[in-house]
Amino acid sequence: MTQKAKTALLTISTPQFKRRLGLVVFSILLTGLVLELFLPLLLSLVGLEHLHRNQLRYELEHQNPMLNNQVAELERPSETELEWMQRDILHPYLGFVTNFEQDALYNQFGFLGEQVLYKRSPDSVIVGLFGGSVAWYVYQDAKDELVQQLQQLPPYRGKEIKVVPIALGGFKQPQQLLALNYFLSLGGEFDIIINLDGFNEAALPYSDNFEAGITPTYPRHWNLYARKSINLSSVPILGQVITIQKQQSQWARLFQTPPFNRSQLTLLIWKVKNQHFQQQLLELNSKLETSLVEQEQSHQVQGPTPPTTKDEVFRSSLETWQDSSLQMARIAEANGARYYHVLQPNQYLPDSKILNPTERTTADVSSLADDSLYLHAYKYKEAVEKLYPEMRLKGATLAKEHGVTFIDLTQIFRGLQETIYVDPCCHYNLKGTQLIVVEIVKQIGQDLQSQPTQRIH
Repeated sequence: MTQKAKTALLTISTPQFKRRLGLVVFSILLTGLVLELFLPLLLSLVGLEHLHRNQLRYELEHQNPMLNNQVAELERPSETELEWMQRDILHPYLGFVTNFEQDALYNQFGFLGEQVLYKRSPDSVIVGLFGGSVAWYVYQDAKDELVQQLQQLPPYRGKEIKVVPIALGGFKQPQQLLALNYFLSLGGEFDIIINLDGFNEAALPYSDNFEAGITPTYPRHWNLYARKSINLSSVPILGQVITIQKQQSQWARLFQTPPFNRSQLTLLIWKVKNQHFQQQLLELNSKLETSLVEQEQSHQVQGPTPPTTKDEVFRSSLETWQDSSLQMARIAEANGARYYHVLQPNQYLPDSKILNPTERTTADVSSLADDSLYLHAYKYKEAVEKLYPEMRLKGATLAKEHGVTFIDLTQIFRGLQETIYVDPCCHYNLKGTQLIVVEIVKQIGQDLQSQPTQRIH
């Protein structure tokens, strides 16, 4: 051992050094304790309630299973499909569904829940919940609330409520219409059909299909699903995505375990690092989309001649949304089910909610950096501002001229100052989702009283 090392060892062994080390450790622990005690109050005072440990724990618990599945899918080799999209598989009638072999949450038909095909019985009520990711989250996060609310309605008291979620992220009309027909053709039955939609129909044909030269009625990302191969320039990008999602998943799993998942301070650390992962993935996603768009289009990918202007896309989207809903209403009535078309709220509809400081920083693209990463969100905003006012009018027309029960929820958050919107797209926190469920069931109850039998024409 060198003289220098011996001196260092003696220094460490001295009582004075030990006291200093103990003081440093004590100071760190005391600082952590103070932060742990006062951070929730401080976050509330500065309008950052969305960073409270309960909300962060909720985000963490809901994100980690998805990450695990994504990483598993990305590691699975495939020569004919985009590996980052392997969670979804092609469906001959619905465009795409989830591969249930890779996710235990999904049934054999590719949707959440144990089953899709149920038969009516006097002691049960079968509720079909159709739509995109907002409907998906209603089932995932507020199914129990939906069941409890429905069981309070006089016609459904004492009955078993079976909620059948036929909803996936990115689903848009006419996918809901086609799904209804498909499952009816397989013998499925419904007492109530709730079609919760609007945002995807307004935004995705413009932000995704039009941008990629795809006919607006085709499913989202059809330019990716329909390809038989990918170009070589995409392979390194996919490799980077795999690596980052692995790291993100490992990071999340660490903070899901006690005591980290109970601490305000450690959950904030997870949040900051997780946002860094998300930023990296957004950048890679942008590169990947550019790489894929550069490939030559075929009729299999493009479909019937797509619109060439924004106005044509908007007009097509509006007509498809309205016509698909009317057909769903007619089919529901023909099969003895009550149909409820619900227009979901969105933050980009002017005067529908004054966004608080938290929402302005996390859920309003106008407040985000002017960056190509948020190009889709800018188009979401443009599409909603253009089409939502017309959708409200068209929905009223469906009700007045055809007898469709149209539930306009675009103003449900008007006047609320607390945080509801959680991203620059269209999603809500748990409270927002629960408020939507309560209002839907309230409207169903009023409809049952005012018209015991629906008449669609």
